Amino acid sequence: MEGGWGPARPTAPPDYPTSEEEEEGRGGAPVPARGVYLPPYLPSNRVRPHGQRKAEPEAMSGGARCCFGLLTLVAQILLHGVLALTLYWVIQYRWQDKQGLPFAWKTLEGSPAEREVAREKQWNLHPVLMITGLIYCSGQAMLVYRSCRCCRRIWNKLLHTMFHCLALPATALGFLAAYDYHQERVREDGSPDPIPHFYSIHSWLGLATMGVYATQFVVGIFSFLLLLCCESATAPFRAALVPLHSTFGTSTFLLAIATAVSGLTEKAFFELRCCNHPPNQLARLEYFIIPPETLVSVGSALVREAITKPPFPHHLALGS
Repeated sequence: MEGGWGPARPTAPPDYPTSEEEEEGRGGAPVPARGVYLPPYLPSNRVRPHGQRKAEPEAMSGGARCCFGLLTLVAQILLHGVLALTLYWVIQYRWQDKQGLPFAWKTLEGSPAEREVAREKQWNLHPVLMITGLIYCSGQAMLVYRSCRCCRRIWNKLLHTMFHCLALPATALGFLAAYDYHQERVREDGSPDPIPHFYSIHSWLGLATMGVYATQFVVGIFSFLLLLCCESATAPFRAALVPLHSTFGTSTFLLAIATAVSGLTEKAFFELRCCNHPPNQLARLEYFIIPPETLVSVGSALVREAITKPPFPHHLALGS
């Protein structure tokens, strides 16, 4: 088919004749057509002749576009709301001395009481940075990849990668803040009294989330960015990896949600059991833990709906 799309050829390599006319073009000698082979299970299973543009994504109907826009808007409000409520909780209930900043990092000077205050301020970094990295930035990365349909796909991928690059240092610092908080606890006389590590379901869920997230990031960078240097040869591999990348990405996001909910619940039990809050503040603290958990759960459900469910078609070949 001259200048058009050739028929599907599931078992053929990237270069092969596309018609009988091409085979007879030079005295009966086959004339290979340079093209990119797409696997047969993709929606656009065609051989793209050299120089032609990639297939465009399916167009949304007007109703689907409105529903998708509303769903994305509500998901954005909930993602920002979770982060804002976490900051409010830290400032209102976790900032003990109300001096300086509500955050600190490895203050080893001063009396044991001053060091304990600094240690509590360092722990404040843990929920803020973890929610920022694994929930806010990760959710934004998935939403922008699904919703930014007006630019070239490579810029979409770079924006998706940028949010994940912001999530990595935030997650690493948040983990170190909690690790040092356990390690640096001292008694009133100044002798070390560390808290055991990884003693709760929240700790192990968090460790699993960070491990899967790091693996996803490395595999995604290698497969969908670095392998673009030989795009034609790696197209089948990248297309086959798309469903796995999407499934593990969504699962990691939901695992981060479960980790955040278990961590907030665990901290609420500790605060209500052992800390000497005034009665009026204790009641407010008990009821304040519920809204962040609710927003996290509902926000995760909306983000998942926006990136996985019809009638919101995503790009035909996410890995290309």
